Amino acid sequence: MNSKLGRIALALTTALALTLPAHSATSTGATARAALAEKDNTMTILAQPAGAARLDGLARSLMTRPAALLTSAERRDLADRYSDQIIARHSDLEAFARSAEFSAALAGGSVDEFVKTLSYLTLDATDNWTAIAAGPWTRLRNRIHNALPFIPNGEALLRYGSQGFAYNDKSNQPQHFWYSVAITYRYGPRTAEAVARWHEWNPPALLRWLPGTGGGRGDNRDFALSKKGIALGLLLRSGAIRPEGVGEWMRDELR
Repeated sequence: MNSKLGRIALALTTALALTLPAHSATSTGATARAALAEKDNTMTILAQPAGAARLDGLARSLMTRPAALLTSAERRDLADRYSDQIIARHSDLEAFARSAEFSAALAGGSVDEFVKTLSYLTLDATDNWTAIAAGPWTRLRNRIHNALPFIPNGEALLRYGSQGFAYNDKSNQPQHFWYSVAITYRYGPRTAEAVARWHEWNPPALLRWLPGTGGGRGDNRDFALSKKGIALGLLLRSGAIRPEGVGEWMRDELR
């Protein structure tokens, strides 16, 4: 009986410990908003293990539960909240790289979950199979919204721009790049390259009505960005790169 009571007491003590407020200090230069988020945490902030993706103070403050216990919807919500708070303080490339590092921590070692989270941020996709349709759909929703403002726009198209990328064309370059990553990861490089070539193809004037083509705006520099996405998709698909290294890969390859 004493042994049973002891186990119950241990369980209650552990549960109480997990609900105590955390008292970790914010990093130098962190914003007041990030400091407030850390102050309001009601669960212990997790220390990142050696070899994990580097995380800033805000990302650490949002990691209040072990990644393995998070659902896909919770990962999407946390990544969304993080991205919205850092985008104004960094170039689009740096904000996306940091979001990739945070998504890697949220994924808990799952490449599928990592790809899915970034596909949500860039394409509004909620699974890896439908990302191929989600990308064009966000752009179609944008056109519909522009004509009929009462219809909601696709948030993913509005999240990023092109600042910091080698080709700064004032469009959503993380979406352009990650679309090729997502297609390559799930469907392979041939499908991704075919889609990229079609998207950058500038058909003759009489055929510019064809949906999804460059329509006179296709650019070889955008196609080069798609090829970079295909390269990263292959690395993720083969396991040659782990999610924790993707943020730094993008900093090295895309600017």
